[in-house]
Amino acid sequence: MSEYHAILRTRNRGFTLVETLVVAVVFSFVLAGIGFSFMSGMRIWSRSRNISFPKNNLLLVLEEICSELRQSADITQVGFEGDFYKFSFPVLKGDSAVRMTYEFNRDEKVLLKKSVSLADILDKKEEEGLAEKKMASLDDFSVSYLLYDAQEKTYSWENSWDEDSGVFAAIRLKAKLNDEEFTKTVFLPVY
Repeated sequence: MSEYHAILRTRNRGFTLVETLVVAVVFSFVLAGIGFSFMSGMRIWSRSRNISFPKNNLLLVLEEICSELRQSADITQVGFEGDFYKFSFPVLKGDSAVRMTYEFNRDEKVLLKKSVSLADILDKKEEEGLAEKKMASLDDFSVSYLLYDAQEKTYSWENSWDEDSGVFAAIRLKAKLNDEEFTKTVFLPVY
């Protein structure tokens, strides 16, 4: 071989500056993509660890109760009743009327829901409806009623309600789960 070919062979063994820069830029883009994917995964993992399924379930149950209260109707055969741990109200479901009853069992720490149709109420078969567990492991659940005092011309929150108290304007639901308190207030249409 000639001396010229030997010089060319030694010259072609290295990389040029442009080739090195191109490799470095491509490698930095790959590393940035991997780093971004890793950080996104860490954020999603962190967020999923903070989800409290009992808390979300309680919020859904409270929203369900509020939705049913907003759909309540004035049906004299069913009527409204309520105290601090139990309340019932009439709801129109489909083409029939139903009495919804929610009761907090303090011993078992369970919120129960019972629905009885108007036909069963008129036939005096109210006890035949089965109670459904809506939320277990509650620390506390209570109900208060916003009543209007016509003599004083003021509103006040009371722990119980009966027909002699007049029409209540709103219901406040308070639930406590794992030392965190949740409150929902539902304003009802005045009948």
